[in-house]
Amino acid sequence: AGAIFSASVLAMCSPASRPPQLQYISIATESFLADKVPVGLCQRWPVWCAQRRDASSSTDGSAIMLQCVNPISDDSDWVDPVTWDELWMPEDLPVPRFQPALAVVLKDGKPRYLSPTVDTTIHADGREWRNRGMRSVPLAKTWLPWDEVAGARLSLSVYAFPPSEGSQAARIAGAAGAAAASDALPSTTCEPLALNVRVEDALSVVGELMAESPSVLSDAFAHVVIPLPEESLPAEHLSAGSRLRVFLSDIQTFPAMLPSETEDEDEFWAWRRGECDIVLMEVNAGGSSEWLPDVYKALYAGSSV
Repeated sequence: AGAIFSASVLAMCSPASRPPQLQYISIATESFLADKVPVGLCQRWPVWCAQRRDASSSTDGSAIMLQCVNPISDDSDWVDPVTWDELWMPEDLPVPRFQPALAVVLKDGKPRYLSPTVDTTIHADGREWRNRGMRSVPLAKTWLPWDEVAGARLSLSVYAFPPSEGSQAARIAGAAGAAAASDALPSTTCEPLALNVRVEDALSVVGELMAESPSVLSDAFAHVVIPLPEESLPAEHLSAGSRLRVFLSDIQTFPAMLPSETEDEDEFWAWRRGECDIVLMEVNAGGSSEWLPDVYKALYAGSSV
């Protein structure tokens, strides 16, 4: 059922109307000569959300609560939610809550890479939904090596570019000759949604995870997403067609505005950073689909708009 549902959702956007798929993750090294990791290699790594637990609610003595976001197996109806370039927003669900987040790639329980992202959730049926189907869990396209950055100096910033008029409708309709998402974005305007947000608390969660050494993180690779709990992005800047760019860097002050795409960016971008770059795309209603897997029915029943 999950595979059929995936195919049904893919049909919502014609190939001509979607931006080119990301092929490689860039690793921003100290030498500024970016290494690359094939997306196909890390697409299926497990994704965990890590949050500090209220001590009174811990049943096993653990200070960190872990939730697997992509529990995919041959006998599971869950679909792969990971996305690197688009966040799909079904028209019959509310706009998710967006929180800046730190993402860490672990190898055998040890941190290897850091990057920024946004943790997106919808509350329904008494729980927070991160996996809402295909392209609902965004991850970054550029990572920083863990052993090359000074964690105490890292901060995160988020910028939003508004949609250009009519571009979203053109993409959803799959109109002939519709521009790719990146081409449809305005080139001169952006809105800073969060600037210079410190990530020390998220890094301390990583330290506690390493100390606890949970068995689910002790073997092979895994993504761990740590939301910044006190930060939520303003919903008025998160409409379908908008573009979010999230940066992680040790520079002292992030710019209040990003440069125009028509300007020479070489000098502006001469700083090392992790980056998540996604377009928010409205897609057809999922709750009425005959192919909707059972695991998602509570989401649509409890939160449909």
